[in-house]
Amino acid sequence: MKSYDVIIVGAGTTGIPAALEASKRGLSVALVEASGEVGGTLHLSTASISAAGTSIQAAQGIADSADAHFADYQRINHGTGHAPLVRKWMDRAADTIEWMISLGWSARENIAMFAPEHDLYTIPRTYRSLGLGVAVAEMFRAELDRMIADGAQIDLLLHTRFTKLIYADGEVTGIEAAQADAVITLNAKAVILTTGGFTGSAEKWQQFHGINPLRYGLPTSQGDAIDAVCAIGGTTWFDDYCLPAFGGTRDLVGPPSSWIHSFMLPAMRQPWEIYVNLDGDRFMAEDE
Repeated sequence: MKSYDVIIVGAGTTGIPAALEASKRGLSVALVEASGEVGGTLHLSTASISAAGTSIQAAQGIADSADAHFADYQRINHGTGHAPLVRKWMDRAADTIEWMISLGWSARENIAMFAPEHDLYTIPRTYRSLGLGVAVAEMFRAELDRMIADGAQIDLLLHTRFTKLIYADGEVTGIEAAQADAVITLNAKAVILTTGGFTGSAEKWQQFHGINPLRYGLPTSQGDAIDAVCAIGGTTWFDDYCLPAFGGTRDLVGPPSSWIHSFMLPAMRQPWEIYVNLDGDRFMAEDE
């Protein structure tokens, strides 16, 4: 049974930066990942990122701020979401962009732009990752490898599925995980769960939304953190929210990072479909 300062479950968009930053603070880290590679849903993502007040905007002569970003959020969001948490993200977003640039990330055409697939901001502040999410995953993996080679105390445990929290007397002290045919136990002073997504779980789609939609996701995305947290008396949050999306489908004969992009947006072409719900009722203006 090995002990760490912190265990991070999920080596994706959140888990990898958490592991890197914890290690930079001198902590020993176990980074636990169910699949055989790091990056998670970055392998399926365009990795478009929004941030206000970046060096990319400054090079274009665009004046922007976290306050303006937050005002746009409030306008677009109509009071939904959790404003304090979103504000924390917006206050840190520019620093995150600069950090990613320092690791070798770059935006397509190195500019900030409007993103027509979402409600438009008033200021261009979205960055298209050059190489899409796959390139971001590769960048994170390279930084992990570099830090480990330099002596960072990071154990990357691939093909290791988190199964439960070790919990007693109101305190989480570690995890159990499945590794091949064995169950392993890891102890830690802190556990960070970054694997709540359940795109690959038909059971959880039924549990939370009553449907099992046509979906594009990773089979390893099973909502393991949800089960573990609920098992010790925790709960989920905003589980009544679901954002269905048009236009991104997988190339069925290609690798997981292959997409067929349908041009569904009126900004790209005039629609010729009508959209109906399960009762056959039209529910939106197609040129919205």
